[in-house]
Amino acid sequence: NLKGREAEVVQGSSWGVPFARGTVRPDSRFTITRQDGTDVPSESWPLAYWPDGSLKWVGLAVVSGKGMDNLTLNVDHPSGKAGNVKAVSAPGRGFATEEQDGIRIDNNVMQCFFPSSGSSIIRDISMGGRLICDKASLVAILEQREEGAGKSSITLEDYMGEVEKVSIVQNTPLRAAVKIQGRHKSVSGSRGWLPFTLFCVMYKDVPTISITHSFVFDSDGQKDFIKGLGVRFNVPFREEAHNRHARFAGDGSLGAGFWCQPVRLAPGYRPRAGQVFFKNYQNYLEGRKLPDLKDLTESERSALLTCPVWG
Repeated sequence: NLKGREAEVVQGSSWGVPFARGTVRPDSRFTITRQDGTDVPSESWPLAYWPDGSLKWVGLAVVSGKGMDNLTLNVDHPSGKAGNVKAVSAPGRGFATEEQDGIRIDNNVMQCFFPSSGSSIIRDISMGGRLICDKASLVAILEQREEGAGKSSITLEDYMGEVEKVSIVQNTPLRAAVKIQGRHKSVSGSRGWLPFTLFCVMYKDVPTISITHSFVFDSDGQKDFIKGLGVRFNVPFREEAHNRHARFAGDGSLGAGFWCQPVRLAPGYRPRAGQVFFKNYQNYLEGRKLPDLKDLTESERSALLTCPVWG
């Protein structure tokens, strides 16, 4: 059900812009404007220089939303002698703070804590004082194969990421970026494997985290194979099974959309199962809540409980 469910969402964006040699001075200022000429809060920082000292690449970031389909980058070339380059930030203070045992980020709508050691890359994520998930960890599965005369065997071993270092790489009023470094450690042994680096980026007033995960394959590719690799979150289930939905986000030319699937699919296609299902079925498929079991009639509750729970 992606079609027709496109939504305008507030989201953070960052990108790089190249310049020809000698065209942009290192002390130039950059602003982003809407179609009506009004400024958009933005950040800019140098990424690379030409041998003559002029800017080769600049990094930019904005928080985009409704009415921001077309933006313009403006370059202010100062007069006089060129000065030192300075990153340009939106007014205010950064929202990442360093603590004794890690880094805390509060972007006004979502709060996260990144521990400096241990098996969790993110200790907890909260919104509005409510825990969304906790104990986020990197997981990997090592596959080793042995072949002999007339027989072969496969051994699987579980690994979990172990954080060795966490640091703030950007902390501005608009954008905070955290770098996490470590290595996957065997759950049942002492071997370390697959050094990793994570970059976690959050934007002001945006309830999302962007995670870039890279790793180094540091073993024998003829003996060791990556069977699985991913990120695991612990998520508290507060709703009953029929009000839990799996959602997959889409990205297309017409905007973002979501595919939603209930864990327990209510019998809305059968009018005799109950009008509460039949009348609200389409909204239910789109992720909206149905009444709890205690609020259904006996016949409605019986019809719902005959449906299987997936997963």
